[in-house]
Amino acid sequence: GEWARGSWKTNKRATAWFAKSIKDMMGKVPNATIEYVWVKGHADNKGNNAVDKVASYDMHYVKANNIPVVELDDSVLLKEFV
Repeated sequence: GEWARGSWKTNKRATAWFAKSIKDMMGKVPNATIEYVWVKGHADNKGNNAVDKVASYDMHYVKANNIPVVELDDSVLLKEFV
């Protein structure tokens, strides 16, 4: 949330992309609210486990199909995630 509000610096391309995406979305739907909830990862949390499962499937799928993981505005491929 701090990145999207501009309170934190966006030193990495992925965080800059995230902040821009949220700002663009909020510009289109100004009355929308976004709630960020911190959940300790890998702590056997039901929701976190579900997200991890989806992310794992997605990573296997994009790797098998040679699809860039994140397509940023400048088409940067974050190779460390592939």
